[in-house]
Amino acid sequence: KDSVSYLIILLPLCIYDGKTIMLYNTYLKVIREEKFLMKINIYTCLISCVLCIISVYFFQSIYLVMVSLVLSFAIRCYISEVYLSKKLKVKVFNIDSIIEAVLALAFVVVTWFLPPLNAWIVVVFLFFIYTIFSWSKLKRLFLMMVKRRRKMA
Repeated sequence: KDSVSYLIILLPLCIYDGKTIMLYNTYLKVIREEKFLMKINIYTCLISCVLCIISVYFFQSIYLVMVSLVLSFAIRCYISEVYLSKKLKVKVFNIDSIIEAVLALAFVVVTWFLPPLNAWIVVVFLFFIYTIFSWSKLKRLFLMMVKRRRKMA
C-alpha cells in the first residue's frame, strides 16, 4: 500500500524530469547554455533542500518530502521552458504547460483519494478530454511525421 502511494506522487516527478532531461537540457547544451543549466540546477537543488528540510523537521512527513521534490522538478522544468522560449524566440510556454500541470495535480489528487478503479476511470476521462481539446495539434503533428517519413523513403 505504501509503495503505491509513493508511486502516485513520484510519477509526475518522472514526467517533469524526463521532459527536462530529454528536451530542455538537450536544447540548452546545443545552444551552449551550460552556464544557465548549471545555475538552474543549483537553484532547484537549493529549493528542494529547503522544502525537504521544512517537510522533515516541521511536518515529519515523507509524503511532503516527495511532494516538495515534485514541486522543485516542476519549477526546474518550467523555468527551463520559459528561458528557452525567450532565447529561441518561440512561444513555448502557453496554455498547454498549464494544462500539463493541472493534469499532473489531478492525477495525484484523484489516485490518492479515490479507489483504484474509480481513479483509473477519472484519469482516463481527463486524458480523453485533453485529447479532444488537443486533437488539431495531434493531427498536425501526425501529418508532419508522415510527411517526413515519405521524404526519407
